[in-house]
Amino acid sequence: MQALNRLASILDIVAEYGPITPTEIAQRMDLPFSTVARLVRQLAAEGFIARTTETNKYVIGWRIFDLAATGGSEADLATMSLPLLTRLRNATHETVSLHVPRGMQRVCVASVESERELRRVVTPGSVQALFGTSGGEVILAGKPDSEVLDLADSLGLPKKDRPQLLERLEAIRRTGYVVACNDELGVNALSAAVVRRGKTVAALTVSGPLLWFTPELAERYSPLALEVAGEIAKLVSGNPAARA
Repeated sequence: MQALNRLASILDIVAEYGPITPTEIAQRMDLPFSTVARLVRQLAAEGFIARTTETNKYVIGWRIFDLAATGGSEADLATMSLPLLTRLRNATHETVSLHVPRGMQRVCVASVESERELRRVVTPGSVQALFGTSGGEVILAGKPDSEVLDLADSLGLPKKDRPQLLERLEAIRRTGYVVACNDELGVNALSAAVVRRGKTVAALTVSGPLLWFTPELAERYSPLALEVAGEIAKLVSGNPAARA
């Protein structure tokens, strides 16, 4: 019973203070480092917590996310991804957001805004279309063409537009990302797929004013966006590399 209580306490501390090191956890629990390190390894091996790749710090892991997802909550995904979204925002200086599919739409579950005075604002909880948006098409690219065409039928997408759509989705499947402009809004976006266990579960998007966040600049940031998307996937997928 004592071991179970200690495991629960570690989960509580990681959830509240993570990313956090085993040393910091031991200090908060007033236990020997060796004891806490052993328990941390056990929790990480089972996916309840996960070590970040940049530091020896731990965050809530994929197993907790799976349990929460069963109840329909994306809170863990949003919480775990915020440091990574912030890292990408700091590199690009543009707004970074994370979106998950919901039926025929996508929902923003986390966002870190640009610090520029003129910036793209994406509010957590906001709903956007799958068709005609970079993040939406990244999510659609994770579906088979037959399912995409069924969705297109449901939404009344003109048949003449469908071949080009399928071509764009095939290109996204090859590269893992897409860059798209909205000239009407004056916005450019770079979206990368977050792939979990072979399934696209989210779209990571960097968006900003087309005035300076040009398609050429967005392309230069695509390797970093793919890297961050991969890190988000590791945090929630139980990828062994994330737990090494």
